[in-house]
Amino acid sequence: MHPEQDLADGAVKFWLTAPSTGRYRAFFDFQVDEKGHTAQYTISVA
Repeated sequence: MHPEQDLADGAVKFWLTAPSTGRYRAFFDFQVDEKGHTAQYTISVA
């Protein structure tokens, strides 16, 4: 999945359609002051 081009109230916004119920891992790679970072999320879909 990819983020929306514009920020939503200063936040990054994503849209996700899960193929089925379950737990999914998402990784968000971003750069601050030319240094790469990765944020990890667990998404539960009921």
